[in-house]
Amino acid sequence: MKLLVYFFAFAIFTFNSVRIVAQEFIPLWPKGLMPNTKGKPLPDSIANERIYRVGTPGMYAFFTSKQENKGAAVIICPGGGYERLAYVISGLQLAKWFNTMGVNAFVLNYRLPNQDNLLQREIAPLQDAERAIRIIRSNALEWGIKPDKIGIMGSSLDAKSIFSSLCEGAVGYLTKDYELKDIKTALIDINEGRGNMSPSIARKVAEYFHPKEKLTEKLTERELDIVKGILDGLSYKLIAERYLITIDIVRKNIKSIYHKLQINSKSQLMKLYFNR
Repeated sequence: MKLLVYFFAFAIFTFNSVRIVAQEFIPLWPKGLMPNTKGKPLPDSIANERIYRVGTPGMYAFFTSKQENKGAAVIICPGGGYERLAYVISGLQLAKWFNTMGVNAFVLNYRLPNQDNLLQREIAPLQDAERAIRIIRSNALEWGIKPDKIGIMGSSLDAKSIFSSLCEGAVGYLTKDYELKDIKTALIDINEGRGNMSPSIARKVAEYFHPKEKLTEKLTERELDIVKGILDGLSYKLIAERYLITIDIVRKNIKSIYHKLQINSKSQLMKLYFNR
């Protein structure tokens, strides 16, 4: 995996000097440098607003105007059960909606595990999602995006993809069944430096994370309660309501948790509690 990360870091510079216009397709990989492929040319296959085969993984960029730009971005992963990508209804339409709120959106066309040109089929979607995050972060300054305000919206409940996306720097993961009003709240949270996850995603995360003894010894009982609330995917307000405390107390304790554990984000907290 380390070799893969180094490859990403090496290859990504080729996009740094390129200014992409709204809705232009951005290829994820330079020609001849796409990993996990047998080298067999594969054309895209599209029918009935569905993509059944992705020969050139990439993303459609929907940038907001400079006046409306909130500095946040969301990567939208169209659903389709890893058999197809419903790129219009769960991709392009959502991107345009995000733009109305000043959020830059990227619709990801990722390789599907059922393609016969892959060496390891199960990791291809994850590789493309990680690559998309890295491209956006490397171009963040040019595109007017804050690197710590990148979220992912998708329909996959695959735990490995979720965790890897969070660990690569995404500060949120929202599924497509999220209510529109809740998406707006989540975007406000991200814009103010707080992460946000759909409850179903939070439950997946909680199944794979548990406190390590050395870490729990450093935290008070209240701090551990707040950590549990974070892992359950609760907002600061909901954590406060659960434990009958004020939001200011929640913030104060989170600040203490970060200081004690020497971290500065929810994604780092999750990595500390991660156990496969």
